[in-house]
Amino acid sequence: MLDNKIKIAQFGLYFPHYREDLFKILSKNDDYLFHFYGDQNFKGGFNLLKPCNSTYNLIQSKVIKIKIIKKKIFIIPSAFFSLLKGNYDIYILSNRITEFPALLTPLFTTVLKRKIILWGHGKINRNSTTEYVLRKMLIKSATACLFYNDNEKNFWINNGIKKEKLFVAKNTVNTETILKIKNDIRNEELERFAVENNLVNKKILIFSARLLKEKNPLFIIEIILKLKYKIPNILALIIGDGPLMNELESKIKERSLESNVRLLGQIYDEIILAKYFLNSHAYIIPSAAGLSLLHAFCYGLPVITDNDMQKHGPEIEALVNGENGFVCEKNDIEDFIEKIHLVLTDEDLRKKLSKNAIKTILQEYNINNMVKGFYHMFSQININSY
Repeated sequence: MLDNKIKIAQFGLYFPHYREDLFKILSKNDDYLFHFYGDQNFKGGFNLLKPCNSTYNLIQSKVIKIKIIKKKIFIIPSAFFSLLKGNYDIYILSNRITEFPALLTPLFTTVLKRKIILWGHGKINRNSTTEYVLRKMLIKSATACLFYNDNEKNFWINNGIKKEKLFVAKNTVNTETILKIKNDIRNEELERFAVENNLVNKKILIFSARLLKEKNPLFIIEIILKLKYKIPNILALIIGDGPLMNELESKIKERSLESNVRLLGQIYDEIILAKYFLNSHAYIIPSAAGLSLLHAFCYGLPVITDNDMQKHGPEIEALVNGENGFVCEKNDIEDFIEKIHLVLTDEDLRKKLSKNAIKTILQEYNINNMVKGFYHMFSQININSY
C-alpha cells in the first residue's frame, strides 16, 4: 500500500539523461515511493530528461542561479519548502557547497530532524581550506552520505567522519540500455554503417565528451599529427560540442588533418553512438575523464588518458593501467603515442583490454550495483529514529 511506502525525494539541478536507468529501477521497488525533482530548462550543455516523457515521477522544479563574490550559487526553492514541511521520509540532496538548501543541512537535520542524504562527489579542492571546512560540516551533519567511489569514502573516514554514515554507490551510466542496444545491433548493420561513413579499414580512436579546456581535446590533434606517419590509416572521431569547437576546426585545417580527424558534433542518439563506438578500436580522453570512460567500457573499448588524478572524475577508479586501458604521463605526447600505437597494432593486447573493459562493467560498474548501493544505505537508516 502507498501509505506504507517510504517516501523519498531527490532534488537536483536537472535530470541528466545518464540517470534514466537509475531512476527507472529505483522507482520499481515496492518499498519506496520516489520523486525526482529537477529543472528541465537548466542551461549547461547537457542532454536532459523531460518529465512529460517519463514513466516515473520526474517533477519540474525551478532552479534560481545567483552570483556571490564571483561564485555561482544555485537555489532550489521547492527543496527548501519541502524540507520545512517535512512531507518526505528521506531527502537526497547534492553535497555541493554551491547548492541551497544543501548548505542548510545542519539546520534541517538538527532542528527540524529531517533525514538528509548528501549524494555526489566526495573529492574536494585540496588547496581550498574553506571548501574542506564547509564540506566536512555538511557531511558531519547529514544523516548519511553516498559517494561515487571507495576512495572518496575512505578520504572522509581518514578525516574524522564516522564510517557508519558513509556509503558508496559506484557512479555509472545507463548500462542496461547501452548493453541492450549494443547486443541488438547486427554485424551487417555495423558493416553497412562503416561503409556509409567511410570507416572501413581505418584504425579508429574515438572521443565523446564536452569540448572543454580541462578535457584537452586539442591534444588529440597534436597526437594524430605525429601518429599518422606511423599509422597512415588512423582516424580520430571527435563527438561533442562546446567552447573549443571552432578552435578544433581551425587546428584541423591548419595541419591538413581533414582525412585523419572528424568533428561529428553532439550526438545523443545511443544507437548512432553505438555504431561509431563499435567500429572504433580505442577511446581517448586526454584529461578529466568521467562517465564517458564507463560509456566506452560498455562497448569494450580500452581507454587512454593521463595521470592527473585530481582532474579526473571518481569514475577513474575503474581504469586499471595495462588491464582495461592505459594511463599516460600528463601532456607527454610521446607516451600517449606509444600507448595508442601499441593498442592499435597489437590485436591480442587490444582484445585483452577490451575483454577486461566489458568485465569491469558487468562485474562492478553497472546500474544494478549502483542501485544496490542505494538500497544498502536505506537499510542502514532508521527512518523512525527522530
